[in-house]
Amino acid sequence: MEITVSICTNVVQRECITVDESSTYDDVLERFDINPETVVVLQNDAPQPFDKIVLPDGEITILVIASGG
Repeated sequence: MEITVSICTNVVQRECITVDESSTYDDVLERFDINPETVVVLQNDAPQPFDKIVLPDGEITILVIASGG
């Protein structure tokens, strides 16, 4: 299935990707090499647990909440 992912840091990066029907939010983070401890994943304006299967509708927003420094 194809989904749109927005990664929100200082700037918003938006990308369409294709994932398997059984992909989890953690799989999506892994694809972008993002540490799950540094972000919140939202879909349909609701936070999603990392081990949940990605919903087929709507846009995924990855909100970065921590940075190095």
